[in-house]
Amino acid sequence: MVVSTTSAALNAVLEPGWLSDRVGRPVEAKSVRIKPGTSLLVGFQGTGTNGEDAPGWLRVMWPAGAKKAARHELKAQALGLDAPVSPALPQLAPGFYPVSAHEAGTAQARGFEAGSVVQFGSVLSDPKLMDVLQSTGALKPLAGAHQPSPSVLRYNPARRLVVLRGRRVERVLAGGGAPDTAIHRFVGDYLPVPPLLEPATDTGLPALGFVGTRDLSEAQTEQQAAAAGELFARLHACVLTLPVALMRALERKAPSSEAGSSGSRQLSVHASVLESLDAELADRCRNLARALPPVAGALVLLHGDASPDQVITDDGDQLWLTDFARAQLGPVALDLGSYSCTSSPQAAAAFLEGYRAAGGARISPEDLLLGSAHALALRAVEPLRQARPTWREDIARNLARIENLL
Repeated sequence: MVVSTTSAALNAVLEPGWLSDRVGRPVEAKSVRIKPGTSLLVGFQGTGTNGEDAPGWLRVMWPAGAKKAARHELKAQALGLDAPVSPALPQLAPGFYPVSAHEAGTAQARGFEAGSVVQFGSVLSDPKLMDVLQSTGALKPLAGAHQPSPSVLRYNPARRLVVLRGRRVERVLAGGGAPDTAIHRFVGDYLPVPPLLEPATDTGLPALGFVGTRDLSEAQTEQQAAAAGELFARLHACVLTLPVALMRALERKAPSSEAGSSGSRQLSVHASVLESLDAELADRCRNLARALPPVAGALVLLHGDASPDQVITDDGDQLWLTDFARAQLGPVALDLGSYSCTSSPQAAAAFLEGYRAAGGARISPEDLLLGSAHALALRAVEPLRQARPTWREDIARNLARIENLL
């Protein structure tokens, strides 16, 4: 069997015990991001020496990136942090296995030889977040007695970190850029969203106020789903008062002429990653990308990642809509299909009823199914991104769901 070096690296990091052995303590892979023939980046979760949550990262670097890893180790050491580099296991070295056609071209272009490395560290030594964490002190203990220590809510290695500091939810981005809050601020004039807070005096980071106790992905009653449908109807109606500058920014982010083709574009991206891991799944993605028709309809202000986990609730009846990082202009079927395919049939029906009762546009069953197909296409390789050992079977099932909708 021909196994690409990318596949060999993935198999190794997902093998029970391999990650823990490398890191030196019990940890579990929670995410993986792959650049075929270049690098593989894993986010993991574990428990520290004092019983605290201790997330971190591990990356496999092909020989062309070995020097970059060594430079980062020295930079981390200068800050009193650990980011040790060691040779990769033999099965991770290019040339040990026959490489895929894609990797063969990459290897030839970059002169790959044996010499891949493995590097790991804590969140504080993250390759792309280390500098901004040092400058902001976002993970340092809060001043004052009896203040809780900052806790990590979400961690996407080399991209972003979401930290709870007291009642402030602060986001740290690679490169130190400030989160774009323009859409959040605008939407907050029309429906409940977590409050925007001014930058903290210690970190300099803006924040959202911590609200609610959970999101609807944990449990969703039909009444809550209907109330969520009302929120989305109000969100979509905001397009009528969207400022020109914000409208233009959204159009640049996702050109309106391509708004209904998001699923097809993403399937092609999935195929490029899967090529070195599973050629059959890659081919199915390409075939679906060609077969998936665009979604038509008038453009509204979309959430862009509509699902129960984007709706926060408390112990009462209050709901807040959150996370507008993927907001865009597009047909309503994209949001409605996305929420529906991530909910139970009963909750999806209640969501749509709440949406219509609040004045939301009616769409045909065919458009709803097509919107669901696009939403499933965007999420098709989540099992791989989430580092599930069963990612092949899970992705195959996701693709089958899309195929059955067409």
